[in-house]
Amino acid sequence: MVILDRRTRIVLGALICGMTVVSAILWVLEPKPRVPGTEVILTSMSPQEDQNKLFNSLDSLDTRRWSAIVVDPSGMMEGSAETVGLMHERLGLGGLAYHFVINNGHGQPDGDVQFGKRWFQQADGAYSTGANGEWYNRNAIGVCLIGDPSKKAPTAAQMRELVWLVQQLQMRFNIPANQVFVQGGIENPRDPGLFPVASFRQQLVNASSR
Repeated sequence: MVILDRRTRIVLGALICGMTVVSAILWVLEPKPRVPGTEVILTSMSPQEDQNKLFNSLDSLDTRRWSAIVVDPSGMMEGSAETVGLMHERLGLGGLAYHFVINNGHGQPDGDVQFGKRWFQQADGAYSTGANGEWYNRNAIGVCLIGDPSKKAPTAAQMRELVWLVQQLQMRFNIPANQVFVQGGIENPRDPGLFPVASFRQQLVNASSR
């Protein structure tokens, strides 16, 4: 048996400890695989930005693809497209069920708009249920607001970005104001709570009927 002197033992111990720390740091920094179905692209937008930012990333765009817009709260005071997407993944919806998510500062910066992969793929949503849920998922663009309007109103930044986003979508797809649904109010309208429905609707584009 080889007996190491005290100095050698100290040096070896320090070396092993250092290697362990470095390995732990490298493990933390190593990119972790993303849960399937939660891919998003983060994009901060403001009303002054070019509307083409919404559409330039699309491989193809059929202006007859969409005929309605649904604005729905997440029902959670905190979160982001990633957390909502993980929840939807667990529910078997194939990841984020909406096309867009607008953040409230508790998960992502206030007013940040997140594009879901369904938007870039121009794919059906998966947020609506009920007798006509399939029609809305197939024909309506789904926008999720992080928050719970029964407890707290959307932030000013959220409302600013929501109005801008909906206006751009209305103009590009010729969606009339009466086809913009708030709080999932399609077949079973819910109490909008502290969501400013009246002021929001006043700012919608009065697009001509199809």
